[in-house]
Amino acid sequence: MYRLWRLFTLLSGAWRARRVRTSCNLGLTLARQEYAAMPIASVTRLHLRSRRFLPPFLWYTFRSARQARQTSGNLGVQLRKTNGLAFWTLSMWQTFETMKKFMFTAPHRKAMQRLPHWCDEASFSDWEQATTEWPLWNYATDELRTNGRLAKVLHPSQQQKAGKIVTS
Repeated sequence: MYRLWRLFTLLSGAWRARRVRTSCNLGLTLARQEYAAMPIASVTRLHLRSRRFLPPFLWYTFRSARQARQTSGNLGVQLRKTNGLAFWTLSMWQTFETMKKFMFTAPHRKAMQRLPHWCDEASFSDWEQATTEWPLWNYATDELRTNGRLAKVLHPSQQQKAGKIVTS
């Protein structure tokens, strides 16, 4: 709980101090391993529709990241915050099966059930990495923009309604 509170205060303090919308890379790499086969990379962008959802969102974010790190077949997880209330995850997996096993196991499954209520924008993309190198955020953003899919949200933004994937 302390880590969650510490991150929340860091994020809110950095936002107030800058008073501009800039990228804030949290620099959280929770697991990173080398893998010989072609790994699966997955990127997700979620935009919260209100600050009131930030504490439970962060709680589930860190519980899910810890779950991913402990799941066999996970090669790494990175978290990032960009403009406003936009949050990104980038993860690498040995196979699609290990990724799906993670997705449909609590606490990640419980977080996915709540996200349609909390978010006004949600998109994701996964792809097979050509190399074992960890993808850069710029590459992941391009993948999301070109091959991404929208996730269902109950209170969509204008961009989400129009079927556009926001990457800022």
